[in-house]
Amino acid sequence: MAQTESRLEGWRSDIDFLRSAVVREHYVFKTEPLPKSFQKLAEELKGSVSEFNDLRMLVEVQHLMATLGDGHCSATPSLKFIQRLKAPPQELPLRLHGFSNGLFVIDANPGFEKWISRRITRIGLLSADQASQRVADYIPKDNVHGGRWLGPVFLGYHGYLEAIGCIGKEMGEITLAFSNADGTESAASVDFAPMQNKRPPLIPSRLPSVPEAPLHLRHVTSNYWFEVIPSHEAVYVQLNQIVNYPNESIEAFAARLEQDLRRLRPRLLGIDVRYNGGGNADLLPPVLRVIREFKAREQNGKVVVLIGPGTLSAAQIFISMLDRGAEAIFAGEPSGSKPNFVKKQNPVELPWSDVIVNISNHHHETIPRDTRQWIEPELRVEMSSAEYFANRDPVWEAVLVKYGTPAKSKN
Repeated sequence: MAQTESRLEGWRSDIDFLRSAVVREHYVFKTEPLPKSFQKLAEELKGSVSEFNDLRMLVEVQHLMATLGDGHCSATPSLKFIQRLKAPPQELPLRLHGFSNGLFVIDANPGFEKWISRRITRIGLLSADQASQRVADYIPKDNVHGGRWLGPVFLGYHGYLEAIGCIGKEMGEITLAFSNADGTESAASVDFAPMQNKRPPLIPSRLPSVPEAPLHLRHVTSNYWFEVIPSHEAVYVQLNQIVNYPNESIEAFAARLEQDLRRLRPRLLGIDVRYNGGGNADLLPPVLRVIREFKAREQNGKVVVLIGPGTLSAAQIFISMLDRGAEAIFAGEPSGSKPNFVKKQNPVELPWSDVIVNISNHHHETIPRDTRQWIEPELRVEMSSAEYFANRDPVWEAVLVKYGTPAKSKN
């Protein structure tokens, strides 16, 4: 009984501690009242400690942080928290991703590969649409597109599926429904599996007999790289993380890119940041300088930036700077953040549970007085499941058609 009381008091004191920390640290709520949704949920959570295990409490603390309304406020487990759990965190044996035509399985643990490429129509007790709508309340996000990007990830985790009502308390399996080609549905009961380490945001198609991986998925785990496309007088650059490599800094990479741009004189410079979740924005100036100098040097050259809901944080700063002063054309889908946003997490460890909460304590204003919720692409292109599983990239294809220079048109 004493241990139960200690746990109740511990979690409740952590919630009060968190409330005080947000008021002390958060850029907005240092001077403005906490959201009513935060206050209401905090009191409800204090009254529900005895009903939830510690992993579910972590999920609900994340729910609490999401009510603060920005993409940098989150709750994560510390190593001490994980070590105290009775069982490791669980997830689906399937990996989900949202396309223009629905929620699909893109990867699977051994034994579940037959479901790859199938559209999910139901997750436990909820339809896929209902589950996606509910889980959005738990996602730290700057706009709806950022929530759309992270939703399929959150729908893979046991704790969130329990919290939104897809499954009952601490269930070890879940029934999923998949659409068939003839319009009917197939159902399967799957056991949850121990959570795996962080994986890349998207992988090449795992279907057999498809073409080689498209450019955007060939090196998606690399921080930065580029490739020359002679057939269209283009250079394709992918920035996946704004973090220096030990053997080549971003500044050195930018210098190498600049050297090739001056030598090759391409007509199209494509910059792909669709899967860039951020990094250190202080490292951006060398890349920005190369892009701006290319645009100034090549009178007929085009700078096209490929963006999407996974373009976040420091990557949002990057595209906002290009939007402001590089005559860049944007292609793809709306960005997952906005030109001016609250950022720079300040990690705070809750004293009893050892949960780490990140509290945004800085406002980044790239474009003064800009109130847009995202950057809207001029060339709007979404990827369907059919295109993805065939290893096609409709965004880059559309860019090449509209802005590239096919070899046959050369003098």
